Amino acid sequence: MIRKTFTKLVYGLKTKLHESGKRHDVIAFDHRVDLQRGGEGAPLLYLHSLIGETRWLPFHQKLARTFDVIAPAHPGLGGTESAGIDSIEDVAFHYLDLLDALELRNVNLVGVSFGGWIAAELAVRAPERFGRLVLVDTFGLEVADAPAADVGAIRNDVRALRSRIFAEPDGPMAEIAQKALDGDFAGA
Repeated sequence: MIRKTFTKLVYGLKTKLHESGKRHDVIAFDHRVDLQRGGEGAPLLYLHSLIGETRWLPFHQKLARTFDVIAPAHPGLGGTESAGIDSIEDVAFHYLDLLDALELRNVNLVGVSFGGWIAAELAVRAPERFGRLVLVDTFGLEVADAPAADVGAIRNDVRALRSRIFAEPDGPMAEIAQKALDGDFAGA
């Protein structure tokens, strides 16, 4: 039941692609970035979570009613190249290169979970590039006396990753997230 509800909420019924989200390959400085883009209005850069919602989804479509939504895949996901990306700082500069390649300024910035961490790093490094900042369930921010887990280093260690993210690493939400990471939503 929880899996089905989560799937409908995030991915819509059977995850249909919407007509306005078009896939683009952009060269940002010296690396290829795979992104979805659609809508009209002020630019909005959407940075996804570790689940990797890199397809054009129903919530992207709703945002595209008001904004020019740019939804890139993070380095190493989708078709985005990851060569030379070794830290969260590298990821932030990767996205600043993308904004340069797209010739965008005064961008609205939305980051979810891991994408929120990246969005915060971007906003700190280049506040003049962004209009509004929305952080949703952000993790990874540096807080004195509360070091963040290096999720990137444990991404392939399913057990360690699940124990860092979920209070119940074997619970139903952890199972749903694991299936999303594995791309296994068949039968949802």
